[in-house]
Amino acid sequence: SKILISGGFGTRQREGESLVSEHPEAAVYREILLKNGVPEEAILTEDKSSHTGENIMFSIEVLKDRGVRPQSVILMTSPFLSLRVRANFDKEFVCYVPDVRTYTY
Repeated sequence: SKILISGGFGTRQREGESLVSEHPEAAVYREILLKNGVPEEAILTEDKSSHTGENIMFSIEVLKDRGVRPQSVILMTSPFLSLRVRANFDKEFVCYVPDVRTYTY
């Protein structure tokens, strides 16, 4: 099993304020996973994207480069972005794995 974390330097929001980081989102979440015992070899990262569409397109490229064709995918995002993430995923990802099962949290 693999965990793919996607996120570059896009702007994040929290309670009306813009959050800017000196590290890509994927790097921040990778460190959290490692600190919580997830093995390094289980983590794939995509850290070039700056918006939802790029998250999905660039993630597909990471999966292709590693020869990974997932049977199921769990999308984790903020409630604010969940509809956009799901719509983009359904449009782009099915071209790579047409019969993938998707869960949104």
